[in-house]
Amino acid sequence: MAGVKPPVLVPFLLSGLCCQSPPAGTPDVVPPAASAPDPAHRVLLQGDGKLAMLDARGEIEWQMPWGGIHDVHQLPDGHLLVQQGAAAVVEIDPAAKAVVWRYDSSKQDGNCVFDALRLPSGNTLVATGKRA
Repeated sequence: MAGVKPPVLVPFLLSGLCCQSPPAGTPDVVPPAASAPDPAHRVLLQGDGKLAMLDARGEIEWQMPWGGIHDVHQLPDGHLLVQQGAAAVVEIDPAAKAVVWRYDSSKQDGNCVFDALRLPSGNTLVATGKRA
């Protein structure tokens, strides 16, 4: 829908990474028990070969098959910018469950992708490098 902001997306990756306690003084982000879940808040999960979006009640709202990732960004249009394998970054249209843009560093310089960020200009910055 034109002019409608996408809901807040909270990335949460389940790919074998160890969770650490937040630094001292970090406020807890827990909604008040008496209030209903905010329908604009969602959680994006990756694990068990899937990328999935959960609604505020923890119900699966959207999912598609996907391998391991270490970073994901929701773009202003609601699309997702996410790593695919060690060398590629893709943009996914969740409504179509389709990849609509792809950069594969293995075809450019053979490096691994460490992160990607969509810039205000619309260009995508992809950080690559050699693994030690």
